[in-house]
Amino acid sequence: MMAFSMQVVLAANDLPSINDVTYPELIEIISKLKDEHGQLMGVDTSNLLISNSGNDLPVIDLSRVSEELAYLASDADLVVLEGMVGSYQLRKLVELKSIL
Repeated sequence: MMAFSMQVVLAANDLPSINDVTYPELIEIISKLKDEHGQLMGVDTSNLLISNSGNDLPVIDLSRVSEELAYLASDADLVVLEGMVGSYQLRKLVELKSIL
């Protein structure tokens, strides 16, 4: 998406939750992946924004996202919310409801 001059926002929790990457770790990872020209795999990173999610849970609580993330997402063409635990918990909830 960045290769097509689209803005990309990466967000992570400030505190660790299970095995998710944290906001400080994400900043460090991205900085280590950039080359000497500030590019990530040959793509300009000026459209790459990193934000704190505002959450500290293994699920994404949309009522508690940071103001920064809410602002960045409000103008986005596409928002992808991904978390390993969220999909696992949702599946378990569906299984639990089916046996109640």
